[in-house]
Amino acid sequence: MIDKTWLLPVPRRRLYAAWVSSDTVLPPATRMDVRAEVGGHYRLFVETPDGVTGTDGVFEIVEPEQRLVYGWAWDGGPSSRIEVDFEDAGAALPGGTRL
Repeated sequence: MIDKTWLLPVPRRRLYAAWVSSDTVLPPATRMDVRAEVGGHYRLFVETPDGVTGTDGVFEIVEPEQRLVYGWAWDGGPSSRIEVDFEDAGAALPGGTRL
């Protein structure tokens, strides 16, 4: 298990919205397809001259602006479980998010 915590200078609502948006694409991804609801999918695509590869998973838990739990498998390989908690950072970073 890998457990990481970040303090980000972004309000929780905005960070969550970006996380579940198909419009939020960060390299090396070239496009996303996200349906953030229980049973919905998470797909990330990397398109190169050699073809398309990527990851996909299914949302198990969706608590808007609070928590996401979903699978993550690269091109049908072994699956991992991703758990993301969105919390107000409080005094540590006013207006920010503890991720």
